[in-house]
Amino acid sequence: PLELCTRPQLNALLRAAEVLSGRESLTVQAAAMLLLDHVHTSMPRQKRPLKILQEMDCGNMSLALLREDICAGGLHLQEAQVSDIFLDNLKTATPWIIKQVNLRLLTDDARNDHGSALHIATHLSNLIKVSDRVTVRHGAGLALLEIAPRLTVDQRNEVSVELCRGLELGQQEFTKYIPDYLGRLALWLPPEQLDECLADLGVTLSASSSRIVTPVLDTVGVIYEEYDIYHQRFPEEPEEAEPAPIPVEEPAIDETRFQDVSGLYDEPEAKPARRRKAGTTRRTTRKKASDEPQEELNSPAFDNFEGVDFDS
Repeated sequence: PLELCTRPQLNALLRAAEVLSGRESLTVQAAAMLLLDHVHTSMPRQKRPLKILQEMDCGNMSLALLREDICAGGLHLQEAQVSDIFLDNLKTATPWIIKQVNLRLLTDDARNDHGSALHIATHLSNLIKVSDRVTVRHGAGLALLEIAPRLTVDQRNEVSVELCRGLELGQQEFTKYIPDYLGRLALWLPPEQLDECLADLGVTLSASSSRIVTPVLDTVGVIYEEYDIYHQRFPEEPEEAEPAPIPVEEPAIDETRFQDVSGLYDEPEAKPARRRKAGTTRRTTRKKASDEPQEELNSPAFDNFEGVDFDS
């Protein structure tokens, strides 16, 4: 932090920025201007950064606008200037640090409520999805979150829908940077719109491609991680207290019903077993062979068996 720098160290930084600001390279000039802006923002009492900025020879529109923004403490961009910045950001030949300068200009213009906040937010969401430089994507995402409070509810919802559609591209090199900023932007939506956004994400989860499902799950994870701040932005109304249940008196239990009643009824006495007389045998139901009726041997039926030995 610059607050921890000693005076000799701070003078060394300003001398380096002054030397770099005189270079012909556009990227070096942009880096020097951003350094001077950082010093001026952290230490507004320092007059030297503004003096160096005023002496710079800015041959680029973005640098000239940034110098005016820093020295005047604010800037109102014209529609033609905003369109040129949009086009400049979409060119692959534009250095990434110039795109960072453009993001700074767009953020300051949207912060001043000049009516172009929605167009700027839409442009930033496109940069998050299609920019070829990772630093530009992160810069656009941070700028979008910074101007989110300036957007209306419908505008926030519209930008969130555009980012949700970006998740369906199925190309990881474009979609892996969306969840971090879509998840935090969704927390600027009121409860009703947030539920709709989560419902749309739930529908996208049914996709067959893991390249689509993965960033959706990441988005839901970011919403879950950052959800604590949502109660501060949209306090939930306290639920109405339910009426206390009416106490029901239970009937008194008659303890006399549980007294021992074993003596009220007499159990029948067991009959004594009959003794068997000595010398007697137990009668069986099996009949003796001699008791069964036999036909007389002199019956005419045995005439044909005369002379047959039945004992063999």
